[in-house]
Amino acid sequence: MTKMEEFLKAYQEACASDNAGVTLYIHMPTGEEEMIHNPNIHAKAQYIAKAYDDDLRLKSNPDIYITEYQFHEPGEEVMDFGVAIMNLKEGRRVARQGWNGKGMYVFLASCVNFCTEADLSEFNPTHTEECNELNAVEVGDMLVLRTAQGTLQPGWLASQADMLAEDWVIL
Repeated sequence: MTKMEEFLKAYQEACASDNAGVTLYIHMPTGEEEMIHNPNIHAKAQYIAKAYDDDLRLKSNPDIYITEYQFHEPGEEVMDFGVAIMNLKEGRRVARQGWNGKGMYVFLASCVNFCTEADLSEFNPTHTEECNELNAVEVGDMLVLRTAQGTLQPGWLASQADMLAEDWVIL
């Protein structure tokens, strides 16, 4: 059985679940290994069947090839912080299995505004109805933590333990 046939067989088995995703480990011409996580296994499998040969080498550049792949259910997959960040950038919520608080997760917020009575005229604040004459200031993208108490904590920063953990999951 060729590597492509093995891949397509694993893909067919993963299709039994509507929520399956795939993580690919791809050898690059520079010797680096790239990891790609894709929640749309159907589109990814079609692309691989078309663009890769029987040894899972890219037809247009055989120096690029798939070294490993894993089909999985979102939420069952555990990942490291780097993969968790990629998923945050794709609009997913992530959490650590090791967190003690129930309902905790992190997401990426963009187009964030806040209101304040402080003089932030250097940022060209605007007055909006939502802020009732207070200064509304737009800030950059940030990670937000949903706490165990059900509140949102903007500007969440990962601890060293969080960054080194390999128990991150997609919600």
